[in-house]
Amino acid sequence: MLEIIFIIALVSLVIGSISDLKTYEIPDWLNFSLIAVGVGVNAIYSLSTQNYIYIIECLVGLAFSVALAYLMFYTGQWGGGDSKMIMGLGAIIGLPFKITYMSFLSYFYINIAFIGALYGFIWIISYLLFNLKKVFKRTKLKLKKTKLVRYIVYGFTIISIALVYFMPESAIDPIFKYFAYSMIFFIFSTFFIWVVVKSIEEVCMIKKVAPEKLTEGDWIVKDIKIDGKRICGPKDLGIERKQIDQLIKFKKQKKITYVTIKNGIPFVPSFLFAFVYTIIFNNIIFLSMIV
Repeated sequence: MLEIIFIIALVSLVIGSISDLKTYEIPDWLNFSLIAVGVGVNAIYSLSTQNYIYIIECLVGLAFSVALAYLMFYTGQWGGGDSKMIMGLGAIIGLPFKITYMSFLSYFYINIAFIGALYGFIWIISYLLFNLKKVFKRTKLKLKKTKLVRYIVYGFTIISIALVYFMPESAIDPIFKYFAYSMIFFIFSTFFIWVVVKSIEEVCMIKKVAPEKLTEGDWIVKDIKIDGKRICGPKDLGIERKQIDQLIKFKKQKKITYVTIKNGIPFVPSFLFAFVYTIIFNNIIFLSMIV
């Protein structure tokens, strides 16, 4: 049964990765089919073996993955399609109750964190290199708009460095001194990294499109309200067909002209890389690198 589960998950990830890279979308039929197949396969296997642990682990994996998916979606890390894919993978792989050992799903999700971070960094750098002038102009503009915050960061950095530098050596451990300098630099650089990343996001990922150009799963940046009624917004796991139809109707009524959407990084390929790595090595990539 394990081989069947891995094959279904792998095929789904390959299809999802191709779709994500080509269209920045993962079809709902793929994600919902994966959830249904995951529950169905585990239910059939539980009935045939008279061992209901498989369907229980399936539902636990699904529940855990739903919680993770919503967390990552509402913190802006994943899009709706990515989140639904994770739900499907949680359902088909399942999560055991035992805490005495790491399960495949646990290894897989931890590897997604490491591989996803590297994958996302590569995409951000590529966006920056291909749009350097536009990003530079937007960064300058954002720095002007955040002048007060910038001055606070400058002031905090200068005062903190002075306090650490002039502190008597007898009162502070040299190692702690280096640690303090590192933390000051981290706080200082975090502000500027945030400004650059937000500039890249605004230049490369956010765009205005006509309602008829929308596709299911698009990530809406701001709540859209017509006549006081909310139609769609960032809290949705991607826009649905009925919402698109409503927006098209409102455009014909001249109540709306465009919709602001965010094209995120096509993240499903990083799920595929993490899945293949976990199948081959069955451990955490970070630990295997340092051991």
